[in-house]
Amino acid sequence: MLSLRVITALCLALAAPPSAHAAPGDTFASGYADAAMALMSPCPEAAARCFGVRLHVTEGDDATPVVTGAWLAEQVAHAELVFADVAVGFEVVAVVPGGAELHRVLTRAERDAIGREAYDRRVIDVWVVAQLANVDDPGDIRGVHWRDRERRSDRWILLSAVAPAQVLAHELGHFFGLPHNDTPGSLMNNIGDPTPAVERRFAAAEQRKVTGSARRFAKARAPVDRRAPETKRSR
Repeated sequence: MLSLRVITALCLALAAPPSAHAAPGDTFASGYADAAMALMSPCPEAAARCFGVRLHVTEGDDATPVVTGAWLAEQVAHAELVFADVAVGFEVVAVVPGGAELHRVLTRAERDAIGREAYDRRVIDVWVVAQLANVDDPGDIRGVHWRDRERRSDRWILLSAVAPAQVLAHELGHFFGLPHNDTPGSLMNNIGDPTPAVERRFAAAEQRKVTGSARRFAKARAPVDRRAPETKRSR
């Protein structure tokens, strides 16, 4: 069952354009991160495995984050909705400034550079930028699951500020090992499908693959510890 915060985030998202930038003055220095974190829910209790997500939000030249906190919450809430089918959950562990230098990512080298220094294999790093260029053809794209070309085991997700609600879930599908396909109704279908994008889910075979990947990741990516603080063992 979705939490009240997830439902609220989805409702707020419907009321706001998906590309809405943070308001002038709404900066990390003025409490943007805390306000965004307040919109996030803890990992769903029904999730068998939960993974931490760290959101890096780049800033424009005026230090304003390229998206609102509500935009972030919308993306995470939809990912929770899709991955609930495979008992996988996500918990945002931090919203951090991504800087202004690479708020427009136009080349492969910039895709490498944006995530390389901050990479932490214990979490899923997501970078939100104002513009994400298609490096294969003219134009822009809405998101990408990217592997560092110098160290292929290091990878992260990039989202454009114009990405609609389902894009983080789609890129997480790639993160968990799913390729594009032509299956009707699949979230990973990229060749045209009459199914509304927000209604697409993983096909049965995809669900099995995600479940297997989640099992492997749980051994290497420090899943979120959901035990009550008083029951956690000291380290």
